[in-house]
Amino acid sequence: MYTQIKSYMIQMAPLNKNEIHWLETFFEPDELSKGTYLLEVGQVCKYIFFINKGLVRHGHIDEKGQEITCDFTCENEFLTDYLSFNQQQPSEYFFKAMEEVRLLKIERANLQKLYALSTTFEQIGRKVAEKIAVRVTAMAQSLITDKAETRFLYLLQSSPTIFQRVPYKYIASYLGMKPETLSRIRKKIQQREKS
Repeated sequence: MYTQIKSYMIQMAPLNKNEIHWLETFFEPDELSKGTYLLEVGQVCKYIFFINKGLVRHGHIDEKGQEITCDFTCENEFLTDYLSFNQQQPSEYFFKAMEEVRLLKIERANLQKLYALSTTFEQIGRKVAEKIAVRVTAMAQSLITDKAETRFLYLLQSSPTIFQRVPYKYIASYLGMKPETLSRIRKKIQQREKS
């Protein structure tokens, strides 16, 4: 259960035997069935999650009461609502398992203990936060500046398995388009590849 997170963290900074032990002490394993919420709108995000297996959809509810997909988190990635987690305030987002999910999770108090025990974990935590911030910023910029087809092609290149694992209506929402637009773009690209 801890092999993936250890491998992920060692890529960012070397861990000694004590740090590996603390990692296994403070991160708790959990499993969720498809359709289960890790976090609901209005709840305080109590954990940082590391996904071992499965896929989680992030979203929020717009002013019309519609679900808007913001992102997806797959295997070997961290997930949290940083604002809710750090400020301990109700979240404006939800995290929902799109498949059966196996994960590790750490509470805020235990994360602080981990940071106090080892500056290596502080360094890794900073790198994880920076990586997530870069990804979110790039997607926000893409929604503003890129054409729908460009956003689709980028997702197809960067995360091709998403298209086999997630219903297209959620992918369309994530890309900031209607499902019909996504369908039209897919057909256009398929026709172009045939000719």
